[in-house]
Amino acid sequence: MGKKKLSKKTILLWRWRITLSAILISFLLGALYFFFPHLAIVFVIIFCTAYTFLILVYFPLLYKNSYYSIIDNYITIEKGIILKRFIKISISKIQYVEIVTYPLQRLFKLNTLVLHTAGSQQIISPLDTIESIKIKQIIEGTYEKT
Repeated sequence: MGKKKLSKKTILLWRWRITLSAILISFLLGALYFFFPHLAIVFVIIFCTAYTFLILVYFPLLYKNSYYSIIDNYITIEKGIILKRFIKISISKIQYVEIVTYPLQRLFKLNTLVLHTAGSQQIISPLDTIESIKIKQIIEGTYEKT
């Protein structure tokens, strides 16, 4: 299995997460406006700028720079924009694999794959359900090509 990208629904999932967070923060800023209107306006401007940056710039770049691959009994995970992380794990060192689905991921039929080793855990997220099951079977040695 060569170098693969995360699911195409990833950016949409990230945008939903930040939008739901933005709704919560808007209520908090509304309460702040009642007591400190000028301070609330400054926070709204900062928050709207950050929200726009995340939606239009950061999430697409993060998606573009996130990969995983399984080559020669090693799993390689590459992610990051400014600080690039390259994680290479021997399949023999993986103690167990966990597939986790959070409520918002379930809506988009996505999963988080958690690879547990003796000293750490690495996350590949989000993946399509079929892809995460396939990777788990490859790691456990039960995958059969059809």
